[in-house]
Amino acid sequence: MTDQDSPTDMPWLNEKLETSKVEKGKMYLRLFCERDYPDDQMYDWGFDGPTFGPLLWAHTTCLRHFRVAPENGDEGFEVMFHNDLIKYKEKFYGDWSVYIAQEAGASV
Repeated sequence: MTDQDSPTDMPWLNEKLETSKVEKGKMYLRLFCERDYPDDQMYDWGFDGPTFGPLLWAHTTCLRHFRVAPENGDEGFEVMFHNDLIKYKEKFYGDWSVYIAQEAGASV
């Protein structure tokens, strides 16, 4: 698969890791700048996306491969980007943050 291919939903970005509440001191991935299609012309920041975690680690290689490992002990997963976007549930996200929650229930 190349970064020009249209990937299916990433196996590690699944509902069992999607969360609306975070735990203090835990690592999370949050998606931002949602769009319906990769070539949508963005005139604003788009919509906030989901938060995933907690995570054990996250690693990016040359902005082509993105790997994360869930804290629950499941094996880590690798994903390639679609151009410079992450795809999840038929939406595309141009921004993301990996962060440590500073307080319980907080988000980015």
